[in-house]
Amino acid sequence: MRQYSAGKLIARPSVAEDRAALLRDLHPLDREELNAAGATDTSIPRGSIAVQYGGRLVCLAGRGMVEGYSVPWMLCTTVIDEVPKVAMARLSRDVVRHWIADIEANGPMVNMVYSRNRRAVAFLQWLGFDVQTDRPAGPGGQFYVFTMGVGGGACAASSWG
Repeated sequence: MRQYSAGKLIARPSVAEDRAALLRDLHPLDREELNAAGATDTSIPRGSIAVQYGGRLVCLAGRGMVEGYSVPWMLCTTVIDEVPKVAMARLSRDVVRHWIADIEANGPMVNMVYSRNRRAVAFLQWLGFDVQTDRPAGPGGQFYVFTMGVGGGACAASSWG
């Protein structure tokens, strides 16, 4: 895995202990999203990225593959609320740019985001994902589909706070 960093933020390959740290301090909106999705499997796929801030776990992220699509995902701890937005934006932009370069090999990126997590929705839009906020989807219509490489664009520059 390529290494990423921005200020005190460091991205590294995830290890088994990261799952326990994530579940212990899972951000309330991410817990709500998992519950709304009916998710029962909290295993962390191989090849995931762990992001730390000052030695504390901020999030786990990665991409899975499903039927020719790349499925980007991220789950955060409460530490995300302490991370400077600019540092998180820089690091995330670098990761997504790396993923964009792989779209031809790994297929377009597609997933869903919890509609109540407005910060996540705005962040995905800032990163250049097309978030279909006009068409609720998923369990209970509580999610928005987001895509890139399906007519999507590159990194944008708007407010995501």
